[in-house]
Order: sequence, then structure tokens, then C-alpha cells
Amino acid sequence: PMRIEFVDPSGYGLGLAIGLLELGHAVHYRAAERRRPPTEQQRTIDELRTRCFGPPRSGERAHDLLVLVDVFADYLDCLRRRLPSREPVAITHPLQDDAEHLVYPERLRYLLERAQSTERVAVVDMSDRHGERELAFELLPHATLFARETAGSGEGRWQALPFLYNQFVLWLEHCRPPADWWLAAERRAPQWDWLFCGTVDHARYGDRRRRVLSTLGERWPGARGAVLSGQPFAVVVGALQSTRCGVDLPGEGELCFRLHECLALGTPVWRPLATRGALPAGLAPVVHSDPAQLPTASPDEVRAVYLEHYAPQAAAAALLRGVRSQAEPLTTSARTSTAPARS
Repeated sequence: PMRIEFVDPSGYGLGLAIGLLELGHAVHYRAAERRRPPTEQQRTIDELRTRCFGPPRSGERAHDLLVLVDVFADYLDCLRRRLPSREPVAITHPLQDDAEHLVYPERLRYLLERAQSTERVAVVDMSDRHGERELAFELLPHATLFARETAGSGEGRWQALPFLYNQFVLWLEHCRPPADWWLAAERRAPQWDWLFCGTVDHARYGDRRRRVLSTLGERWPGARGAVLSGQPFAVVVGALQSTRCGVDLPGEGELCFRLHECLALGTPVWRPLATRGALPAGLAPVVHSDPAQLPTASPDEVRAVYLEHYAPQAAAAALLRGVRSQAEPLTTSARTSTAPARS
């Protein structure tokens, strides 16, 4: 087992950190430095973090691997476009949670200092776009670079790590008994052929989603479909277990929470748009672009695919494979450079 220091001010890496813990590694999880009273949603996430990692602990720990997670490309894009923050906030800590993209220069400086003093580093860009990557990390030869949104197998040194987790679903899975949220197959009575549960009025990508949703009824007029937007997630959990399939639509990027939500709840996924983004291998039996190809698999069979190919342990295993593959060439190179010359 490894000792892993996991720095995740965005919170998007929580599922990945849980997966590393479930694989038997000792994980010190470092979240954002909170500057405001927690919301109800944040208290739920705090319960999950405490259940998995114990109470928050500041400071660094001795470790074998440093994992840095944030939305680096998104921050870069915001700064280059000179977007304002919602309100002026003083930068007093590189991991503070209330300064939006304006904290990025100070945060990047802090993360680079940590990375430069660590032998083995993994950087995970959880940005929701294919934007330009942070070049400063590419200058670290010992760092393994991952991105949630990549085309195909990756982009240069950035490997694909296409996993995204709804923290509320993680909370259900780890903090609540299955009887509170899982409906057995015999209790499921599909009300719809397809269902989309997500935001359709988002300023950046709502129009894209609305256009796609309007075409679903035109192309498949015989299918009973519905859209739930702005509903409490407790309602969504039941609804996604009352449909033949859940619709997964891209937002700003190609990978959305819908994939995690549907598969974790035993519901096949319909992705009607052809996307260039990578998806984890092994999901083909339960994720299709044509609803006619969707399986008649039971909820238990769908969840079995999820547990093997998409649950947090799958993401953690993918990250560790990438780190090991990066370390092997470096080790070989070091041995070659230190080998005595032959006369």
C-alpha cells in the first residue's frame, strides 16, 4: 500500500480519492480551505469525507505519491478572457474556496512548489472543456498528467481519465444503506422510455441541451420521454429508477454527472450525441447512442458493469496504471544514465 497525499480544492477528485482508499492505500485527503459557513450540500459532502478519511487535517504528510486535482484549464480560460469574479475576495490562502479563478496564480505557485519537492506526482485536470492545458505541469518530467476531457486516448502528455462523480451519489453509496435509495428490479415500473434529469437553462450550455432534447421527440416519436430540471436529487434518484434509460447530454464538456448517476442506480445510458471525448473501456454493454440498441439488462447487471468499469475503484486503478507507466521509462532512463561506461 502507498501513502498518498491528495490535494483537491475543487472537490471533483473526491470519488477518485475514495477509490484509492478502497484499493487499500493510505490517503490523506486535503480539501479546500473553507471561508464561509457550509451549505446543506457542503455538510452532506463533509459527512462523506469524514466517514472515509476522518476529520480534516491540515499540513503535509509523508507520502509516496502526490495527487493534485483541480480545474486548471477552466481557470486559465477565465483569466485569459479577464472574466470577473462574482465578488471581490482577498487571497489569503492558495486553497481557499471563495475566490473562484482569481486564486489560480497563487494556487498554481503553491501546487508547483509541492510537485517540485515530490518524487512521484499525478496531476488531474477536471476541467469541463478541451481547452489549453497548464504548460507549467508539462515542464515537470516526473509528473504523470491526466485530464477528464480528452480526445481519444489523450493529448500529448495528458492521458485520458474520463471519470466524474456526483458527490451526492457517493454519499448515498457510502453513508446510507441500499434500502434507502436502491429499488430492486421487481419494484421498478418504468414510467418513461427515456428521462433526462439535469440543467437545461445553464448560461453556457443550456441552449445546446435544449436543441438536442427537442430533436429526441422528433426522431423517436413513439418513445415516452420526460425532462426533470431543478428537482431535488431525492426525486431524481427515484425517477432514474423509473425509466428504461437515462439520457446523458454533454454540458460544456463531453462527460457529465448523468453517466455516474444512471449506472450507479442500475439504469442503462442513452448518449444520443456522437462525441469525441474518451469514455472508460467496458461500458459498451450499457451505454449506447441508439435507444434501440439499449440492453434489457436487469438493474443488478447494469450496476455490475458500473462496479467493474466506472465506480471509484476503476478510476483509481486507471490513475495508478498511468503513474506506473510513467515511472518505468524514468527508471530505465536513470539506470542508463548512471551505468558505467564500457571500455
